[in-house]
Amino acid sequence: MSTAGITPAEVFRLLGSSKIYGQSAVEARYIAREIDIFGRDLIDALRLGFSKYAQQAHEGIFTRTMASVASGGNITEYFRTKAEQYALENRQTQKMFLETLALVSESYVTAMVAGTLFLIILQSIMSVMSGDNNPMFLYAVIYLMIPLGSIMFVIMISSMTPET
Repeated sequence: MSTAGITPAEVFRLLGSSKIYGQSAVEARYIAREIDIFGRDLIDALRLGFSKYAQQAHEGIFTRTMASVASGGNITEYFRTKAEQYALENRQTQKMFLETLALVSESYVTAMVAGTLFLIILQSIMSVMSGDNNPMFLYAVIYLMIPLGSIMFVIMISSMTPET
């Protein structure tokens, strides 16, 4: 937006109206409100926004944008750099999540497919050799271990998956 010649205040208004930017949109709405309703200039609005959101882990767009605007720097270049940085961080996070998911899937195949198949074959052979007509361990593997293990893996993957 800033490359199209839109003023920084308008950039914050448009950023605040978008729902896909999460916490940054909330912070941008705060800045736009300070400018539009209370008549503050951009630097004062950024300073107030920083004081409001500074205690949160998400320091956001306030400090560096404030420094860029106050020093007369190129805000377009700053936003471009930040967008590239966030995209790189997102790719790294996604890559780590996919690697973890690959490890979990390999564990599932090893434990729940190969492991239970091995136990079923072993118990079937043992039942035939011993002449046992009621193999309870085989029933436990088939009716308890496989479903409960699969549910455990589903819950584990569900808890690891990011919300957004």
